Amino acid sequence: MRHTDSRNEATASRTSTDKISTTAGTEVPGTPVFNAGASALKRRSISVKHTFFVLLQIALFQLAVAPTLIAQDKSPATEKATEQQADDELEMLRRMLGVQEPGDEKAPAAAPEAPKPPPAKPAVKPKPAPKPAPVVTKPEPKPAPKPAPVVTKPAPKPAPKPAPVVTKPEPKPAPVVTKPAPKPAPKPAPVVTKPEPKPAPKPAPVVTKPEPKPAPKPAPVVTKPEPKPAPKPAPVVTKPEPKPAPEPAVVETKPKPAPAKLSPKEATPSKADAEQPADAEAGEGEEGEVPAVSRTDVPAPGTIIEAKDIERWGDLMGPSIEWALRRGARMEVVETQPIPMESFRSEATQKYHAQVELSADKGELMNYVAGLPFPLVGPQDPDAAVKLMFNQASRTIQDDADIRNFGCRNGSTAPGVGIRVERHYLIGHYRRLYYVSRFHSEPKPTWETRDGTRYREMMLPLIEPFDQQGAGFTYSRYLDSRRQDDSWIYYPLSRRVRRLSTAQRSEGLFGTNLDLDSTTGFSGNPAWNDWRLLGTKTILASMNSRNYPTKWLPPPADFFFDDVWEPREVYVIEGRSRLPGYAFSKRVIYLDRESFLIPYTEIYDLEGKLWKGMVQQWQFGPQPFTDTDRAPYEYSVPYTPAFTLYDMQLEHVTACDFPSEKLGEPGGWYYNYGTAEGVTEDVFDVSTLIESGR
Repeated sequence: MRHTDSRNEATASRTSTDKISTTAGTEVPGTPVFNAGASALKRRSISVKHTFFVLLQIALFQLAVAPTLIAQDKSPATEKATEQQADDELEMLRRMLGVQEPGDEKAPAAAPEAPKPPPAKPAVKPKPAPKPAPVVTKPEPKPAPKPAPVVTKPAPKPAPKPAPVVTKPEPKPAPVVTKPAPKPAPKPAPVVTKPEPKPAPKPAPVVTKPEPKPAPKPAPVVTKPEPKPAPKPAPVVTKPEPKPAPEPAVVETKPKPAPAKLSPKEATPSKADAEQPADAEAGEGEEGEVPAVSRTDVPAPGTIIEAKDIERWGDLMGPSIEWALRRGARMEVVETQPIPMESFRSEATQKYHAQVELSADKGELMNYVAGLPFPLVGPQDPDAAVKLMFNQASRTIQDDADIRNFGCRNGSTAPGVGIRVERHYLIGHYRRLYYVSRFHSEPKPTWETRDGTRYREMMLPLIEPFDQQGAGFTYSRYLDSRRQDDSWIYYPLSRRVRRLSTAQRSEGLFGTNLDLDSTTGFSGNPAWNDWRLLGTKTILASMNSRNYPTKWLPPPADFFFDDVWEPREVYVIEGRSRLPGYAFSKRVIYLDRESFLIPYTEIYDLEGKLWKGMVQQWQFGPQPFTDTDRAPYEYSVPYTPAFTLYDMQLEHVTACDFPSEKLGEPGGWYYNYGTAEGVTEDVFDVSTLIESGR
């Protein structure tokens, strides 16, 4: 190593001597002096290139950062300061490195100055060149990262803000334009098509509805003159014929059997029948109506009607009567007997009926005191049906009633077979106490109560069957039609009292076919039904029975009473319950026009099929028996010797008689005796129901 340094020093001294000796002369290429200057110039060129690349990197970095800084602050002062800073930095670097700006063509002219001794030492200056480079590069990367995060953070924030602002309003106008476009398109289409078909059907029903209504009004006016012109042409041919009376009789009898074939056997007439006059002739109504049958078209007294006579006389009975005839029943026809109203009831009707009105909902009697509320109602009255049912509810009123010791047979039946008795029932008392329309016991005519009670009813105790001994029920009905009955029933096996809903009044009672709403033909509240008058007609009914106690037919018709039947004019009324859960879809009631009592009624299931029929006897007189001194009256009162209710779908029958043949007490009916026969308010309490059952 030492040897090498000595050689280098010798070479250097020789070179210096050569340069001194030739300073005054001209340098010749290839001489040692020229070679040393070229070597120094080459080293300087390399150092300049290195510095140039460093400066270039700095300039590129500034160019990359400058736009960001400018974007952040674009003021002229900032731009000028930035440029001045860049120039100062470059100038400082040039001074530190001792170089001129790149691209200067006069740089090689400095070669003659190479002989100076000091420049020989700077040839070693390439070593310190890298030192300023790190000095320059170190501070530059430090400020670079600082502005970078400052610029990048705010940049993304404003970018997303304008993006949603632009995108949100764009979809809004799009649906606004598309939605109204389809709407107006379909609107004019239906507007044009709908009115065209609508006016066509509308005038049709408008014309047809009023036509049938006024038709019945002029019908009696037109029918009266029509028979007059009819005989006018007839007299031309038949003027000599009026003398023989049998000929018009034959003409009348021929058309009358025909309507019997057209009349429905299920008594489900059309609406037009409600507008038919009460005295209309048979056959005038259309098919499906309940035509009124003339009294002249009835079987003669003494006629026995059986199943073989249904085709001829079927229009004089309901479908439930036909069902009984086809199972062996028969009816003996007698002449019609009048049924006068009691004098005190007739006087109260004349006194109070003018002030009675229906409530707005047709469910309550306003200003009612006593008697019949609507004695003058006719078929043309739009509220005729509900008014007639209020008449029926008022007709059976007594101050109080106690019916004792009646019995029922309950069992199955079939064509050709009589009742196969499953159970026999005996009931101790059936009582009612009315608080309105009172005529015999004080207070009268009205017994004011705190809760507005119309009447109270009870039936207890059951004596048979054994497993139901002590069972019974009690309930209260109110004048306010919006208030439902308070009904209670007691079963001894469970030793509990159960409250009944109003709809449960349509259920069978104690295992029989009888429901509470079907006693006396109909015992429900008229306000809880929608009523429709189907028409008027003549039927055969047992309204003045001969036998008391009841006499039953022999098997297979031992469920049907053996008594007399007479032609009666009746209203045919349809009732549909408003109560949810009611067991029947409707009931068809045959209401006697003279007495406002019900000879029979028919019940339909929820599918509209005939289900049950209830047929009852009526008898009128001062007492039920002529051989007893009990219960004599100075006026004629109605009794019900028996009724039978049969399920035509299940072939099951409940037949009851009052009083029971098993007990045989003659004085089974007690009207208007009050406390003398034990009809007091406390016997209708739930506590009495429980005590009696135990």
